[in-house]
Amino acid sequence: MPNENVGTPSKVEKLKERMRNKQGLPPTKAATPKVPTAPTPTAPPPPATVKHACGHEAPFREIAKDKFRNERYQKELKRPCPTCREANKGANEEAWTQDP
Repeated sequence: MPNENVGTPSKVEKLKERMRNKQGLPPTKAATPKVPTAPTPTAPPPPATVKHACGHEAPFREIAKDKFRNERYQKELKRPCPTCREANKGANEEAWTQDP
């Protein structure tokens, strides 16, 4: 006698599928048709940035590993970003030349 249930799910399989749907779980692998998908190209990760004391974000600058690296990182983060330092340096030089 040939199997008449080929291609049709049994009562148990139907019950399992209903319970999965009720619980909000994804359908079983057997119930979902497998459609080949093209691999999606992944974008490169954004460059690492750090937030300085001035509030600006600047590119992360790697510091060589040694005993005092953490302290140097903290010191670097307490300073203004390189752009603000340049602007302050220019303003200080201008003020210095105008004082005498």
